[in-house]
Amino acid sequence: MQEDKLVGVYCLKNKINGKMFVGSSSDVKKSLGRHKYRVKRGRHYNTGLLNDMTTLGMANFTASMLEVITLPVGDPYNMARPHRRILRTAENKWIRNLRSNDPAFGYNRKRVKLLELE
Repeated sequence: MQEDKLVGVYCLKNKINGKMFVGSSSDVKKSLGRHKYRVKRGRHYNTGLLNDMTTLGMANFTASMLEVITLPVGDPYNMARPHRRILRTAENKWIRNLRSNDPAFGYNRKRVKLLELE
């Protein structure tokens, strides 16, 4: 039997300075593995996160779930776009609430609308 994937919004938090990176995924375990792989290869797309993880070590970061999301069931091909929208909306909410796109508080680089229509 195949194990269910953990779907939702996650946070990578720096234990030293408290900065956070917020992300979302339809397979959180796989996404966290990709972050680790990219950092080890020195090719992570987020240079701030890459620099701190390389300098301070991955042991100084924690990963946690901020929100577990149950996605609607349907044809995977037709559901990809609505799933992405659901995940991005939740991710943006957490980025806004935690201010992780402010360099003083986090590593996220994207701008988030103050009010987002669902």
